[in-house]
Amino acid sequence: MENIIILGWKKKPKTLYRYLKNGDIFAYQIREDLFGFGRILAKNPWGASAEFFDLFSSSTDAIFEKEIKQLETLFIVVLDVYTLFQKKILLPEWRVIARSKNFVNPYENQITSISSTMCISHNPNFQIEQKITQEEAISILRESPYKEEYPHGHSDILILLMWCHKEIFQTPPTGYLGYEQLITDMYPKYFCK
Repeated sequence: MENIIILGWKKKPKTLYRYLKNGDIFAYQIREDLFGFGRILAKNPWGASAEFFDLFSSSTDAIFEKEIKQLETLFIVVLDVYTLFQKKILLPEWRVIARSKNFVNPYENQITSISSTMCISHNPNFQIEQKITQEEAISILRESPYKEEYPHGHSDILILLMWCHKEIFQTPPTGYLGYEQLITDMYPKYFCK
């Protein structure tokens, strides 16, 4: 097991932006009975870059039964940490459930986000910036829409999950904590191809 401090779902750590740490492991609600998991990679001017794991469970403790380094990463996005963790404007909960000790970002030198309007790309903490043509950016974003550089909220994450993990949404859209209409609207786009 990776060297982590388990906080659990019931413990609510301080989630102001300044208290979030690189390596924080979080759980988020997809449905009333289903959680997803991810990890903060690095803070940046938009919020924080985070990786989302290919792990879904009815228990927020499921991640502690796995070797985190062995989990597959579905995508890396820039998160709107203000609305998801700090302000908690919307109903689905996003909580830090563990802290990684001595976390080393495995993507520190990799480009993980692209701004097609500004024609630049960045690594998770935005310390590496590379110029990119608008045509290159659009081409990459068609294949990897999660790389679009803007602060992603809960609805954005649900759409990305539909894009890469359709089976999560193959039940009637109930229990999605107020996002049933979004799922109904997006269903034809992602399932009727």
